[in-house]
Amino acid sequence: MLKVAPPLRASSRDFFRKPSLSTTRLYWPSRQQRRKLEANGAQPARDLANWKHRVRNAWAGVRMELMLMPPAHLYHDDRILLQVRAELNGLQAADVRLECLLGRNDS
Repeated sequence: MLKVAPPLRASSRDFFRKPSLSTTRLYWPSRQQRRKLEANGAQPARDLANWKHRVRNAWAGVRMELMLMPPAHLYHDDRILLQVRAELNGLQAADVRLECLLGRNDS
């Protein structure tokens, strides 16, 4: 008879040890999110699905236009004012977030 692997021996100590980093950083937050979405007869999950559907349908018509050009030179911790004109195609301001990435134009 061929022995493929030794028999597993689990003790109660194995079930009560400290959770791994992947468990605490990945699985537990996912479990908490799932519980939130399932609350109240899964109404939060339906609300999220409806919001995603609405945003996906409108997204192709969303446009942003920079109204003021940033300064030519910026230094660490400098503050700048950016003005953007946004056409949200029926979305609300709370549905979107504008992010700005500044960097060198070395191309």
